[in-house]
Amino acid sequence: MNDCDKRLNARGWVSLGFALLFSGVSLVLHASSAPPQVLQELIASSCLDCHDENTETRLDFNLTEFQLEDTEYFRLWERVYDQVASGAMPPKKKYQPDSAVKKRALESLESALKAQSRMHQARFGRAGLRRLSNLEFENAIHDLFSITTPVQDFLPKGNQAGLTGEGGGQQISPAHIRGYLAAAERAISSALDLERDGLPRKVTVDYVHSPYMKIWYDRGYADGGDNTKPLEDAVVAFKRTDFIWRTDRNGFKAGLPGRYRVIAEIQAYQARSTVSFLLYKAHGGDQSRPTFLQAFDLEPNQVRTIELTVELDRDEYLLPSFANLLPQADGRSLFQTGAREYSGEGIAVKTLSVEGPFRDGKPRLITDLAHENFDAGMRKAPDILRVLKPFMAEALRRPLKPSDLNPMRQMLEEQLKRGKSATEVTLNAMRHV
Repeated sequence: MNDCDKRLNARGWVSLGFALLFSGVSLVLHASSAPPQVLQELIASSCLDCHDENTETRLDFNLTEFQLEDTEYFRLWERVYDQVASGAMPPKKKYQPDSAVKKRALESLESALKAQSRMHQARFGRAGLRRLSNLEFENAIHDLFSITTPVQDFLPKGNQAGLTGEGGGQQISPAHIRGYLAAAERAISSALDLERDGLPRKVTVDYVHSPYMKIWYDRGYADGGDNTKPLEDAVVAFKRTDFIWRTDRNGFKAGLPGRYRVIAEIQAYQARSTVSFLLYKAHGGDQSRPTFLQAFDLEPNQVRTIELTVELDRDEYLLPSFANLLPQADGRSLFQTGAREYSGEGIAVKTLSVEGPFRDGKPRLITDLAHENFDAGMRKAPDILRVLKPFMAEALRRPLKPSDLNPMRQMLEEQLKRGKSATEVTLNAMRHV
């Protein structure tokens, strides 16, 4: 554990003997770094009877190195401290060390452990490294590239560590590496597509003049028609949900994943009470299981302009729906009267526009790569590294170190020597960050 200051006060190993404590530690060591002299005195007087070359606990102090920069050795000596400080070692029936020697030895060991712990924290941080969950990885990718493209499908399902978030129970398998690279590939491609697509576009879903909507005006109710009423500047809906309102059949579906702004002007029509306009999104033929976005209430005769921002994946569309619509006063249904003569409650959709996709905070590197003249200005590894550095720092979420930059520079130089273009080299570097 890196946080020695807490562990030195935690007496987590009080109930364990050295035999159990070190039963899982099998070390073949060659002494080259000895413990402090006062600690050697304690070991010689109180520990070697049970922990020498004949030990059955696999701990031999004669062969144990005092190299705290090694994680395994650090944990071993940390456990030694816990056991001796708690009084669990030496066992009560064994010879007990002089209290002054024990006190000085523990102080010396504690000081060494704390110094190494602080050195480790200064270099690597207090928290241990761990693998991001699939959701955390996807969120990090979305933040980094300012996209909403799903990437979890590329990542291995499940977690070797179960529900734990601790790094000790997690491993990075070849499947994870392949998944991360595939997810990065999709994210970069999506970001470049969005950048090359240019500025956000505005599409007006013109229900009033939509050829698709007009098909259903003269069809019978049993054939899916006769449930909407055309007005001069709007189309009235009398039915809760109907496929004919799908925006992909009336002029809009998302060409690229991203955030879209939706603005609509709607009005309560023939309403005697509060009616509700609902908006969903769906994909392909999955209109029977749409994703709910938001609901808007309308009082009788109220005209309302609504606005919301939604996240849409490629080829998703919007699906308006209508709720809390009372039938006409005499109880006759829409089927009985037909839409033209129906006096029940409805909602008139005057306009509906969609603008997007929007991308805030996109990496500058994506903008540079999207330009056709990127290769012309990037002929050497230092040039590419210069534009890569801000992206690397943002991806790693910390200042860059020589240990980050030197291997990257070497990789760039090797790939350029192989004749790869600056664009190809840069994209490959981004995938591996």
